[in-house]
Amino acid sequence: MKVTAIVELSKDGLFGIYISDELPGFGLNGTGNSVEEAKRDMLSAYEEIKEMFAEQGKEIPELTFSYKYDLPSFFDYFSWINVSEFAKKIGFNASLLRRYKSGSKLASEEQCKRIGVGLSKLVKELNDATI
Repeated sequence: MKVTAIVELSKDGLFGIYISDELPGFGLNGTGNSVEEAKRDMLSAYEEIKEMFAEQGKEIPELTFSYKYDLPSFFDYFSWINVSEFAKKIGFNASLLRRYKSGSKLASEEQCKRIGVGLSKLVKELNDATI
């Protein structure tokens, strides 16, 4: 069962992950000081839930995850991306993108879509490249 995991930076500075889909008889989330830590926490909780269900003789679907990030979480997880160069590549204001990255300013839905379109173009460009 493929589910969407929403990854967000919370007001307390921790990263949180929760599943937006309806799960059969359980909830699933994770928190951490980084996205990587929050993912590990969520996956650890999932393993514990599977063990608990197995002990009770209940079946649980095997989950696969698709991750949807807010901008601070995206740049935390993909920290190797240079924000200024990325902004230049997609034709975006670098200073504004750095503010979105830090969480000091929230991007509108329209701005997120614009950044997402730029990211998709970059992904396509990378997919088409060979060495």
